[in-house]
Amino acid sequence: FLIDMILQFFLMYPVQRSGVGYSLERRQGYIAKHYLQTWFFVDLASIVPIDTISIVTQSEELKRLKAVKLVRLMRLLRLARVTRLWRRFEARTSIRYGKLAIVKFLVILFLITHWMANLW
Repeated sequence: FLIDMILQFFLMYPVQRSGVGYSLERRQGYIAKHYLQTWFFVDLASIVPIDTISIVTQSEELKRLKAVKLVRLMRLLRLARVTRLWRRFEARTSIRYGKLAIVKFLVILFLITHWMANLW
């Protein structure tokens, strides 16, 4: 996740231009500012190893905090990025809709299977 955070400072993002459509923002300063204003704090909170810190410090307060569970849920917010990446993939490929629907179905099936295995 740390490598992903570093890469986010360099990845272009789409910007809507008036009447023209979308273009990619290429200026490094704008890219960094956009990331800091959108996903940076969610990403930062998701990589902090709260469980490890609570075990090492033997702090009962940290063990009892319900905020730990909240931080874990914040990690799930990263999945919202997947939809954005999927839309980019759909726009850039010339795959027919039927094949794309099958791929999307298999990805969702794999994800649900993974979650169910973790819950088991």
